[in-house]
Amino acid sequence: MSKFFGIILSLLLLGGFSARVFPEETKEKKASPVKYTSETSLSLVLVKGNNDYLSFSLDTEQNLNILKHRIGFKGRFITARAKDRGRSDIHYAHLKYDHRIRSRSWLLGYLRYESNKQAGNNFRLAISGGGGITWLKGARSEFLSELAVGWNNEESTKRVNMDNVGNTVWQKTITSSFVSTILNNKLILNVTETARVVFRGTMFVNAEYWDDYRLSGYGAIYAAISPKLALKTSLEILYENIPVPGFRPTDFFLLSSLVIKI
Repeated sequence: MSKFFGIILSLLLLGGFSARVFPEETKEKKASPVKYTSETSLSLVLVKGNNDYLSFSLDTEQNLNILKHRIGFKGRFITARAKDRGRSDIHYAHLKYDHRIRSRSWLLGYLRYESNKQAGNNFRLAISGGGGITWLKGARSEFLSELAVGWNNEESTKRVNMDNVGNTVWQKTITSSFVSTILNNKLILNVTETARVVFRGTMFVNAEYWDDYRLSGYGAIYAAISPKLALKTSLEILYENIPVPGFRPTDFFLLSSLVIKI
């Protein structure tokens, strides 16, 4: 699965950089119906929680806008390690479609995949649909929300330390499927022409068992050093109210990144 994810991510990155032909082909037009943006980050990551390691990360976000339609891909790859479990990389990817119905509202659908075996999650696969709205949009600030309902299929491996049997570890694989809801909120503040602050909060809830919820908080500071390059420092906190047995409920990711933009 890791090799497959790496191949897909590499192809998308190559396709993203080659897509610069869109603005070149439409220079003669006053307003192009096609807009492509790309942002790729190479990061040094300090990981705490289920992972305890200074590692590296590759993040990419590719967006293609055609009139009222938007197709976006987001992917992340982090090398991770735990003292008692060795190395197991962290993966995240989603493919998202937006259809704008008004200037500040849209319908959405997306397919999401994630894996973090150091936290007991072999894989999480979800397909969701919903809508979004921009509450505030100005020259220096933007605030938006998205709400979606979907279907999740997950596989996890719980761990139980058998202290009375020579400190052995008992493991069991668990699969589950359920209806879920996810709420995203995002705030963007343009502090100066070259500095930007981004906050994002996400709440995921198992609609069949409301105590099973997950929270994600993200904050980042961008500082542009050229039109195509920026430096970014970000902190992400992941919390699971009911973690996989044998694992911690909270993970921290502190990233120092070089961002390449198109």
